[in-house]
Amino acid sequence: MKVLDFPASRIDPADPKVAAGMARLMDDLDLFDAIIGHSAATEAALQAAPLPIAA
Repeated sequence: MKVLDFPASRIDPADPKVAAGMARLMDDLDLFDAIIGHSAATEAALQAAPLPIAA
């Protein structure tokens, strides 16, 4: 598994592809929270973990 590792400054939130990807990610996180239940520990783990990218 590869890990996304480059400066956040290279990500342009105004780029439509980035905005669409972030929207899908947020939808996935909302679904994940609905399934397992939201907790502060879950939120902290999600915020701290790098985003894995399938090879």
